[in-house]
Amino acid sequence: MEDFTSYLPAIVTALLITPLGGYVAHRLKALATKEDFNDAIEQLKKSTKAVEGIKSQMNEKYWVKQQIWETKRVAYEELTSSLYITQKYLDGLVAYFEHYVDCFVHIGCPQGAPYDSPEEEEHQRSYAEYIEGEQKAFFEKHASLESKSERENLLNEASDSFIKLENIFSVKSIYLHGDLKLIESGIERLREKVFDAQLKQEEYEDQSGFFERLLEHYLSTQKSLSDLIEKTKGLAVKDLKLEFDGLSK
Repeated sequence: MEDFTSYLPAIVTALLITPLGGYVAHRLKALATKEDFNDAIEQLKKSTKAVEGIKSQMNEKYWVKQQIWETKRVAYEELTSSLYITQKYLDGLVAYFEHYVDCFVHIGCPQGAPYDSPEEEEHQRSYAEYIEGEQKAFFEKHASLESKSERENLLNEASDSFIKLENIFSVKSIYLHGDLKLIESGIERLREKVFDAQLKQEEYEDQSGFFERLLEHYLSTQKSLSDLIEKTKGLAVKDLKLEFDGLSK
């Protein structure tokens, strides 16, 4: 009995300390887990804040990039539209001079008397009536008040379009492709050919020769303008990166 009594304190201690030790270990583990969790939450907050900051910067950069792209798009649209207005004016001039040359230059004139035969006289009379009809049709088409007003309106629109072009190059060119300088110089040459060229009848020219030279001048200008429009459209596709979207031809 004495032997058991001597071991009783140790037994009691074991019975009390062992569960307590397990409880303490469990609490310490829980505290450690809670601390780790709090650290994780704090780290997540920092990461979220960093991600939001990066996202905000990316959104801001994207917004700026989108605004620049939109400015470019509008500028190229205005540029191309202005060139098409000038093309419409030139098309009208070319049509006018082509019709004039056909009716007053290439059409010739009837042969006067005497005639070799009554048949030839009849033929020349019919041809004279044909010429008169063609020339009358020319004046009816181009000499009416409506036609003159239409040509004047086209001229004013073309003049205004060049003012708009000057605004594009002076204000918006900083956003556009560097090769636009080539377009600008081409447009300046075009303006000189359309508005500033002093085309006068030379002393050695008759009226027919003068009008043929006028027609040749405006046909050449028309070709230059068409080439300029195609170059502008190609540059717009390149600068706006439309080829990557499958939008270019």
